[in-house]
Amino acid sequence: MRANLIKTNFTAGEVSPRLMGRVDIMRYANGAKAIQNGVVVVQGGVMRRPGTRFAAAAKYSDRPARLIPYVFNRSQAYVLEFGDGYLRVYQKGKPVVNANNTPYEIASPYSADRLPSVNYVQGADTMFLVHPAVKPYRLQRRGQTDWVLEPAPFIVEPFDEIRETPKKWCRPSAKEFVGSEVTLTLSDADPGENRNPPFTGAGWVAQDVGAYVRINGGLVLIQRIDSAQVAVGTLRSDLNAKQAASPGSWTREESVWTDNLGYPGAVTLYQQRLVLAGSPKYPQTIWWSETGAYLSFELGTKDDAAISFTLSSDQLNPIVHLAQMNTLIALTYGGEFTITSGNDAAITPTNISVKNPSPYGCNRIRPLRVGTEILFIQRAGRKLYAVAYDPDSFVSYAANDLTVLAEHITAGGVRDMAYQQQPDGLIWLVREDGVAVTVTMDRAQDVVAWSRQMTEGAFESVTSIPSERDDVLYALVRRHINGHTVRYVEVFDNVLNTDAAITGRSEAGATTWAGLRHLEGKTVDVVADGSVMPRAVVSGGQVTLARKAKTVEIGLHYDTTIETLTPEVATTEGTTQNARKRTSEVTMRFLDTIGAECNGQIIPFRTFGPKILDKPAPLFTGDHYMGKLGWERGEDTLIVQQRQPLPFHLLAIITTFTSNGG
Repeated sequence: MRANLIKTNFTAGEVSPRLMGRVDIMRYANGAKAIQNGVVVVQGGVMRRPGTRFAAAAKYSDRPARLIPYVFNRSQAYVLEFGDGYLRVYQKGKPVVNANNTPYEIASPYSADRLPSVNYVQGADTMFLVHPAVKPYRLQRRGQTDWVLEPAPFIVEPFDEIRETPKKWCRPSAKEFVGSEVTLTLSDADPGENRNPPFTGAGWVAQDVGAYVRINGGLVLIQRIDSAQVAVGTLRSDLNAKQAASPGSWTREESVWTDNLGYPGAVTLYQQRLVLAGSPKYPQTIWWSETGAYLSFELGTKDDAAISFTLSSDQLNPIVHLAQMNTLIALTYGGEFTITSGNDAAITPTNISVKNPSPYGCNRIRPLRVGTEILFIQRAGRKLYAVAYDPDSFVSYAANDLTVLAEHITAGGVRDMAYQQQPDGLIWLVREDGVAVTVTMDRAQDVVAWSRQMTEGAFESVTSIPSERDDVLYALVRRHINGHTVRYVEVFDNVLNTDAAITGRSEAGATTWAGLRHLEGKTVDVVADGSVMPRAVVSGGQVTLARKAKTVEIGLHYDTTIETLTPEVATTEGTTQNARKRTSEVTMRFLDTIGAECNGQIIPFRTFGPKILDKPAPLFTGDHYMGKLGWERGEDTLIVQQRQPLPFHLLAIITTFTSNGG
């Protein structure tokens, strides 16, 4: 049997070894056995992944850090390097520096071990950061080298009856007006009975300053304590009477966010409110600020008042993250909850409705919003779920597993995640072992394509920010250089084909190129004037070439590899999977490619002629034919590679497939 086959796309990406027997499904036909250091584009082909440009060394080489985006608009976007007790800033691929050219830096409250659990949300030039063991912080950019990271200056924090209220009668001296002074007097008996028994037992204490007294339908903020019997405060909301309140009918309340009780670990902005949730003491409680007043959490019954609400479920599921699409979504260790008003109106203190549409649970990694979906890592750290609005579903929201056909791709667990929208929609995940994996996603084109990205070292953190043209992906990479462990901030760049790279230009041409101290002792790839040069060893922070060059790219090597699946051909005799067979002819369709090989055979892209050899070969677009001889039983795969620091884009593979039965 002889057949001409074409593999038109790789839109299923690298598929699971568990799928090797599923030759009956379309994902098998559109998948690959392996895709390494390549990314699938929505149109179906596989491109060599971008190389990385060296930006700067992280402050500490022996401690991890985390990259967080800070985006005001496309032209004012920054990446923040949060490390052990510090914060540094990057813009346009370079660190922001002081006048003396040292990295600009401010202090941070987060130790290295707490960084993975920091959550954040940004509105305009203000970012709020939260961690269960640290009071909420506010970060503001006031100038290029003027950033302020401080405890969020809340006007009113959420409060509740933490300590037992004194079992006393409490008489206010006034009932109105908001802001006016009021005296709160405690007694052992009803003052209205004209008895004056001796005052016994605990009353007001110094700790009560800053606490709230909820009495007679109003609220008083205690400003000072004059004695165990007398406290003086200000009216926060009017009372409905001045009469004494009996024991049990009034409460002394104080902030629920303290060092002892813990602080919220989840945060988002929703319907002009700052929303926080999930403190250690109140793991299922959500707090909304007043509408349009992010720093005030004073509860009330008016529609724009602050709100406190506790999820009820059949088990204790701490809220880990808050996300929002057209509803607020609370992601917990045990499941996902949607919080709405029950209709299309805004959420108010009196109309909250909660549903629990999926029971998967998430881990500490901050979810991503991708189009109309929220992506989160399941609590075991291996599966990537997408929560999407489904108008045909009874619960309106449905979650599906994006790793179901590539469960191997997240082996060991995931530690960080980022979304790069342009030029191609890619979700980047960093595994615990330092491998990055990407998934190209386009629901309209039915594309969910996984691939693996490796470097000489280990990826530890990734984040993406917009630029005026594309989204720019930053990575924190741990490398071993000249006998030492180092950590570098690097930027993925589509024009590069090496890692931790530098580029240089000399109008007159040069043989010695410096600026490579970060790669001291390493063997590096060199591309000079578009041509691949012999590999060189960095010494004294520089390399010397065999000839002059006007432009260079110098960086660490990586290979791009695509291994195809054994094709399945329907015949009158059944499957060809175990037949004696061969792929006798191979034609590969490329776009803007040079320097690839197939099954170890170099593909000849260069056209010979006068004055050709002293110039780089032009990029090739079109079909390249080559043959493959030999009969094989079982697997019949092709390994297409780019092992040179040059562009590569494989569009399709056309094969002549011959089978000879048993």
